[in-house]
Amino acid sequence: MNHSLAAPGDRGGKLALVSFLGVVISSVILFLWELYMLTSAVINQPERLTGWRAVIRELPALLLVIGFLVVGLILGVHSARLGSRRGFVALWLLSLAVFLVLEETVGSSLEAIGSSGSIKLANSLVPAFAVAALLTLSICLWLTRRDSRTAHVRPPRNGAALSGYKLAALVALAGIAGGFIWLFAAQTLLTLHADNFVRTRVPGSLIAETSSPAMLYVYAEGGNVYSGYPSLDDLALRVTGPSGRDVKVNAVSPMPEYRSHGKVGRVVGRFYANGQGSYLLVSESYQPQMEAPHAPPNIYGGVAVGDNVTNWMQPNEWGVVVLQSVTLAVALALSLATIRERHQPLHG
Repeated sequence: MNHSLAAPGDRGGKLALVSFLGVVISSVILFLWELYMLTSAVINQPERLTGWRAVIRELPALLLVIGFLVVGLILGVHSARLGSRRGFVALWLLSLAVFLVLEETVGSSLEAIGSSGSIKLANSLVPAFAVAALLTLSICLWLTRRDSRTAHVRPPRNGAALSGYKLAALVALAGIAGGFIWLFAAQTLLTLHADNFVRTRVPGSLIAETSSPAMLYVYAEGGNVYSGYPSLDDLALRVTGPSGRDVKVNAVSPMPEYRSHGKVGRVVGRFYANGQGSYLLVSESYQPQMEAPHAPPNIYGGVAVGDNVTNWMQPNEWGVVVLQSVTLAVALALSLATIRERHQPLHG
């Protein structure tokens, strides 16, 4: 029986180490989530969503990483104050994680905003992230030296304080899970919708049918990462209406909108179909056809035509912002109420 040799804070230290593992796992989740949400810096820049919309789409995964980190630091300090070596080990590991998390979250978020100033700021903040990690470790170690006797603190009654913290954590996790589910469902529905667009390889042709006047949008899907991603001019599009007359295609600022059939669809143009019938779209190759023996048959990507999906995700993105804000505010209020309850003076 070795239970008597265990330090009082070993259980908390073990949970702090588990939280560090949670930071690692949630960082992997963040990476995979960025791929699905079209915000990953790993993907070539023309296929990456940037701006504040990218930050919002990453919000549930970002909060999951930060949540594990904060909880781990709190548990590590409490464990180390009680003399557990596990608590000190957890604090060192989690302080290292602070640097990595800041680089992954703040750095990538500033880069995603897309302005030259924010990108320069992200690069210049790396030393600041290291200082923040050292400062976090220093503060945590200082907190471990404080007297752990808390006579002024009301002892928990039947686990009431622990239940308060658990409830706050559950509310926060529910908000994060809700954000994941909401955005995943919206992105999946967008993909299923885009799967129904008519499409062709480049060079190639397609026929878009419409039963009433409508604005139809042209999306470039995929492309050659070596020769660049095509613009509307590069695709050399020509649209012919039911009457045999050419239909003007207007350029639209390229922006990634969806992923379909393994390729990212970027809106590049639009044309107005002013009546019922078939509209023939022809796209010429903007590069000489590659003759290499193992070259993919559609190395220059493809073209799709469908309705406007440029604002499909925006209501869902802001809905998730509201959901996260409300649930985090409730979780914080529950935590503060529990802290005030525990620190009320004892009477009698």
